[in-house]
Amino acid sequence: MPISTSAAPADALGRPAVADATAETLAQFVLETYSEFLQPYIDAFMAELDLRRGRTGSGLRWARSTEMATQRHGYMWFNPSPAQIEVLLASPPDAERGRELLDHVLEAARDRNHRPLMIRLLGLKALDLAERDDEAGALDALEEAVRLAQPGRIVRRLADLGPRLIPLLQRLDVAADVLDHAGAILEAVETPNDQPSDANRLPAIDPSLGLTAREADVLRLLAARYSNKEIARELIIAPATVKKHTVTLYDKLNVHSRREAVAKALSLGFVNA
Repeated sequence: MPISTSAAPADALGRPAVADATAETLAQFVLETYSEFLQPYIDAFMAELDLRRGRTGSGLRWARSTEMATQRHGYMWFNPSPAQIEVLLASPPDAERGRELLDHVLEAARDRNHRPLMIRLLGLKALDLAERDDEAGALDALEEAVRLAQPGRIVRRLADLGPRLIPLLQRLDVAADVLDHAGAILEAVETPNDQPSDANRLPAIDPSLGLTAREADVLRLLAARYSNKEIARELIIAPATVKKHTVTLYDKLNVHSRREAVAKALSLGFVNA
């Protein structure tokens, strides 16, 4: 039974139906081929899915009983080690073992310069440090992860860690190019449907103005009375980039200040009061 590369587990985590179909395909393939090599992947994938859905029993039993062969599974498209670490970290009695395993696998990933694995592990480390109120350490780990992800525009390795990453991404203080990539990761983070983001609660923009998506975001926030600094933090962009967008907005609206821009946008119906 062939496995479609378009249904890779790491990409399926944000889409439950696709994830279920992928898990079924993989499980059937492993059963039919008696593949001892692939078994850790399906076990890790199912454990991670269970964790996302609040079911930790079977995944925790797997994580506690597994001794991962780091070298053997280090370069495959889905590495089982982060799943085992994440499950252990989510269980207070097993968290210390999870941290020890995280440090061990991260060291091995650094030795092999395995960037995708390093990014994922550093994201897990950031979340764990934040849970223990070590904000400085969490931000350092996340900054390293985002810097490693920026050259290849890697997003999902961090975004799939979920909404807990959002406040840390919003507090990063890095150069503009890295900050822009942090913004791309933030946009890709799945949030619960019953918890809309601030951006989703802001007024709608009339498309006839011809603004870029980022200019529209800035105008919405201007209309919501955000300062430039607050806009930069909300959109995860540099304050200088906010200023550049506001200058462009003034030109398109033929105004000379933020108050005039908001008033003009309101009067033309480009945003709602």
